[in-house]
Amino acid sequence: MSTNNPDAPIMVDRMLRILASHSVLSCYVVSDESAVSNARRLYSLCPVSNYFVTNEDGVSWGPLIPLEQGKVLMDSWPHLNASTREGGVAFERTHGMNAFVYSRSDQKFNHVFNTAMYSQTTIVVKNILKFYKGFDDLKQLVDVGGGLGVFLNQITSKYPHIKGINYDLPLVVENDPSYPERERERQQHCSARSRSRHRYGECSGAPQRPRMKVRSTAAPGKGALELRLRGNIVLAPPFNSNTFSTIPDHGKVIVVDAILPIMPENSFAARNTLALDVGIMT
Repeated sequence: MSTNNPDAPIMVDRMLRILASHSVLSCYVVSDESAVSNARRLYSLCPVSNYFVTNEDGVSWGPLIPLEQGKVLMDSWPHLNASTREGGVAFERTHGMNAFVYSRSDQKFNHVFNTAMYSQTTIVVKNILKFYKGFDDLKQLVDVGGGLGVFLNQITSKYPHIKGINYDLPLVVENDPSYPERERERQQHCSARSRSRHRYGECSGAPQRPRMKVRSTAAPGKGALELRLRGNIVLAPPFNSNTFSTIPDHGKVIVVDAILPIMPENSFAARNTLALDVGIMT
């Protein structure tokens, strides 16, 4: 790391020390027998820090930090009390619009958000494709709330026989990169009344009778995702009759979401899921 500051090594060491104290890094002390003051601290990665190192796909969990800790989202937290007492979404109270509309007026936030979602989705879908085999017999797949199409692109790359449709709001898919072998649809009949167009929005006029995948369906303030069965179809509220009518008799809905534990647990997975759930309310 190049620097013009002679104190930079000491400052970096001070930052690494606190990370090591929280087990984000490992630390080893190399002693100089001639003088205790010449002891050096050497740092290395440990299991936690590996999550923030760019992997073979060029992504990591690192981009979520500037998103969650950035000024735009942090400014919403003081309004959580009012939204809890009076209703509404803290983000909209703070900025006067939902996050997806706001991102059009703030290119910096838009870039931070898209980078974080790209990284997160790439990591998640890669692990799903390792274990889930339910895409083998699909011919057409609709990603409801598909964002920039990362999820759908990885699925259709592994299963090239699938025709993929990215179904989202015009203001979202207008930045969708062009992927080969995939169709992009701009649906004018989707409305987003909160931070997440596919968590709390209503979509009518959806592509007719495809097999569908939908994810992140928990609505702000609605708590855990509830599932109920209707035949061999999984419905996740707030789906409406229009959504169900698009599914053929042999079709299915694939829900990809985190499940909140009934009893709060002291585990990494539980803490991460519970933090995400509360973050949705802001």
